[in-house]
Amino acid sequence: MRYERKWRIPSNNFNKLINIISNYKIGFKKAYDDRYVNSIYFDNPNLDSVKENFYGLQKKNKFRVRWYGNKYLIKNPILEIKRKNGWINEKNLIDLNQKTSLKINNKNDIIFLEKTINEELNLSKKIIPIVSTHYLRKYFVSEKKLIRITIDRFIQSGELIRYGFSNTNVDLKNLILEMKYEKEYDDYVKNKLDHNYIISKNSKFINSLFHSSYRVKI
Repeated sequence: MRYERKWRIPSNNFNKLINIISNYKIGFKKAYDDRYVNSIYFDNPNLDSVKENFYGLQKKNKFRVRWYGNKYLIKNPILEIKRKNGWINEKNLIDLNQKTSLKINNKNDIIFLEKTINEELNLSKKIIPIVSTHYLRKYFVSEKKLIRITIDRFIQSGELIRYGFSNTNVDLKNLILEMKYEKEYDDYVKNKLDHNYIISKNSKFINSLFHSSYRVKI
């Protein structure tokens, strides 16, 4: 269980943001090389996960498949089950053991991925692919590895309707700053890490839906 706090920031503040992070007293440093992160989000046909978010429920569940690198080639995918209670998150990872690359714009490959996930989860309601997200992520970690920071930019969203993929939106105006840490460090983050940005809820899954043809009936 950990906190995940997010800030939506104009992209033209990127260099300023890097400078702020570099000068934090607890000493953030680069954790990994930048890499492209890709996810396909799944929900049941009634979009229950989406509705949980719209209703503002404290407890929410989210299902996604994540891979890195080329957004069109799903290589070494990991199924992530994300459970959220307020600002606190828990994430379970399942290696799908997919040895060959799947193509996001290939109908048969996406149907195979959907079948694999439903067999793995065995939920009461079948889940289907809804939208995808793609972005470049930068990684930082504090000196004692207690707090992680990621910055996502060049955020794109895609849509999977009837298993066909299409790009629907590219957000070049904003980036997402996220801090991740264990519960006991929350007061420290809020009180010691000075910044002028407002914490906000930023679900890439939900944001992607606003640029898709889905119409959610609440």
